[in-house]
Formats: sequence, C-alpha cells, structure tokens
Amino acid sequence: MQHRELPSAAVVVSSRPSACEFLRRNAVCRVVILGFTKEDQEHYIHQALKDNPEKVTELLKYCDEHPNISSLCYIPFNLTVLMYLYKQGVKLPNGCTELYDSFICHTMCHFLTKNHLYLEELEDISDLNSLPIPINKVIKELSKLCLKALDSSKLVFTLKEVENACPSIRENPRAIDGFGLMHVVKHFNHKGMPATTLNFIHCSIQEFLAAYCITCLPRQEELLLLQNKFWCSSFSNTFAMYVGITKGQRCSFRDFLFDGCHSNDIPDKFFKDERKCLWLYKCFYEAHDVEVCGYIDKKLFCSGNIVLSKGSVDAVPLLPRDMLCFALFLSKSFRIEWKQMDLSFCCITDAGLRILHQVLTKQNISVESINLQNNSLTLLSAHAICDIVQCCGTKELNITNISIGDGEWLDCIATFTLRTLLLRNTSITSNGATKLFSSLRSSGHQLKHLDVSNNFINDEAADKVAQHLRENNSLKVYW
Repeated sequence: MQHRELPSAAVVVSSRPSACEFLRRNAVCRVVILGFTKEDQEHYIHQALKDNPEKVTELLKYCDEHPNISSLCYIPFNLTVLMYLYKQGVKLPNGCTELYDSFICHTMCHFLTKNHLYLEELEDISDLNSLPIPINKVIKELSKLCLKALDSSKLVFTLKEVENACPSIRENPRAIDGFGLMHVVKHFNHKGMPATTLNFIHCSIQEFLAAYCITCLPRQEELLLLQNKFWCSSFSNTFAMYVGITKGQRCSFRDFLFDGCHSNDIPDKFFKDERKCLWLYKCFYEAHDVEVCGYIDKKLFCSGNIVLSKGSVDAVPLLPRDMLCFALFLSKSFRIEWKQMDLSFCCITDAGLRILHQVLTKQNISVESINLQNNSLTLLSAHAICDIVQCCGTKELNITNISIGDGEWLDCIATFTLRTLLLRNTSITSNGATKLFSSLRSSGHQLKHLDVSNNFINDEAADKVAQHLRENNSLKVYW
C-alpha cells in the first residue's frame, strides 16, 4: 500500500510457531500460523511418489493409522523427512523422537559413505551411540553447543563459536557443517568483511541433539537440569525427545517425576494443571510407555469435561505443539464421549484447529459442548468447525469474538444437532444473517438459542429475523 493506508504496519515471518507468544506480548498484531493442511500433505505424497501409486496408498494408509505422525506432518519439514525415510526403505517412525533419530543417523551414514569413511562400520550404526568413536566425539561436542544455545534461544552460530565448542571438528574438517545437519552461510558482516555463520537445517534437529546431550550428563547435573527447565516452553520439545530416547527409564528422570518412588503412577500434584499432564502424556507416548499413558488417560478429564482455558486474564496460548499433545491424547484415549470441551481464550490459530479437526472427525468422538470463543481463528477455520460439529454431534457451540465473517458455512452450521449457537461479535453482515435465517427456515433445525448480537446486521435483515421468529416460537434469538 506504499505506506499510505497502514504506515506503521509490518509483516513478521517466523519459522517457529512458538514465536507467536513472543509476538503477542511485544506487538499489537494478528498472528497466523501456516502449515500443510491434510489436502497439502496428500498432494505432496502423490507428487513425491507419482510413479508408484501402490506406495502412495501405503504411505497414506500409514499416516491414517498413526495420527501422531499425521499431525506432525503439518510441518512441511517433518513430511519431507518422513518421505526421505520412506524412500530409504527403513522402518517408519511412530513419534517425533524416532523420526529425527532415524533421519540424523541416515544423514550421518550418507556423509560417511560420501567421504569413504568407516565404511566397514556402517551396518552397525543404529543410533548416535553406535557411531564410530571419532564421529561420536564430534556429535557429543556439537550436542553440548545445542543445549547451551537452547537456554538463550540461539539458532545462528559463527564459525568461531562452532570451532571453539567442537575442537574435534579440526580433525574432521569435512564435518564443519555438522555432517550435513547444518547450513553454512557465507556473507559479509556489518564491517564489510567476509564471514561465515551456521544454523541447523531445522530447529528440531538442534533440539534432538540437545536431548542427546542431556542423556550424556552426570546424574546430578541431569537431575538439576530437569528440576530447573523441564516445564520451560523453550525446552519442551527437547525433553519430550529426551524421554523418547531414554524410554522414560533414566534414574534422574524418575527421581524428578516420581519423587524417587518405583511406582508408575504420576503424582496427583501434576493433575492440577491439565496442560502439564497432556505434555507428560506426549512424553511417555514418545517412550512407548503404555502403562503410564493409560494411567494419565484414566485420571485426566475423568469427569468428561475438558477445560484447557485459563480465562481472559491469564490467557496462555495453546500452540500447535500443545494441540498435537491434545490431539494425540484424544486419539488414544479410552473415552470417546465428552460433555464439554472448553478451549476459549487459548489463542488457537487456524493451523491448531486443523490438528484438532483431523482427530475429532476420524475417531468417532462425541462432544456435547464446544467453546472456542476468543481465539485467533479466521474464515479458514469455518468449514473445519462445521465438520467438527457434525461429526461430534455437538449440541452447543460458542465461537464468540472470532472474526470468522460470512461464508457458505452459514448455510449449514445451524442444520446439524445444535441446540445453542453463540455467534456474538463474529463479523457477520446483513447478507450473512439473511443466509443464516434462510437456511433455518428451509431446514428441520433443532436450535433453541441463537446469539448474533454485536454483528453488522442492518434493519432490513433484522426484519427478516423478526419474520422468522414469528414463524418459530421455540427459537430465542439475541441480536
């Protein structure tokens, strides 16, 4: 707009969804997280395997049967990694830890093969600990750099920082790019002098190596780190991978979580925070610990009410990372009938709702009441909301204060099982209201309460609303 209409506007592009929390705290902005939709994922798989329809069917079936992997693939890089591993003919992963463990090992083997190094030991490489000793030494040094950088959210390193942190690299000069795990960028610094910086090709690789570093720490140092950082959002992915790598059996981890007890029962104090419990569920799922996952499943939301909202005052973003944990829990839970799902004031984005949509529309789950008010959803989520309502047999829906606007969704939203529909301040115009009430007149709806207040509805549309009310005394409308 050539700085005329919105002179102070700016567009910030971030590669990490977790950055949206920082942006919301430090700027007046609307944050939209983009990623692969279910259709995008299928299109990518079809294109990547277009010469082999049988493999397309096989991989799509695998993703359908493993919702944990399917939901991870909303991140394009994760889908790229999955495709790479599938083409290599290796056993496909069943979690984020296995995904990156397998990818890093295969990248290392590719490096060794390309440079004709330790060829006789390649068949014995199954994880980072089984790498040839000189190579494993470099990886351990690199992983220490990753763990240290994680605490300061550092993603870009100078060449000097890498060489100082990894002196063994000097013995393996071809490994300066982390054996192919890092980008090397040559440029000119602010003084006009040539400079070299490095960053990992994806932050999750940095997080995995940091997790590997934690497994190599002395017990007391490992326990201290768990006590100080386990619940920090910047360490969440790292500790999930750490639990996945160690299968949740490290003595220091069990001392931290179970207070030194030999029981697999999660202490009751953790069930006071549902999000922490969901994250623990994700961690133990990465470790394939069915017993602990089952214990969390039976105790969490045992009333049939899911309340992840923290209220308007202490609104805490429910990031796609958190939605992945929630979706995983729903897909594996023994319970399929829920009374209430309160996700209000959680800053859920369109990408986050897509993750939830995938599991709710596939797992034959029923939810009586869904509250999505005051989230960062747009018209892009309209059809997903309609699908969820229809598939879950929802009777009460609240999407107050969401700028969803008019659209085809208004033709069908009121025709399902809904008894109460709250559309207060959703940017619906007179055209949208007319469309909604025309749909109500022509369908056998079950609505008893409808709130369309604080929208852009003019007097003409209001007259049509009044006409419908005269024909239907059982419906109460607030506008």
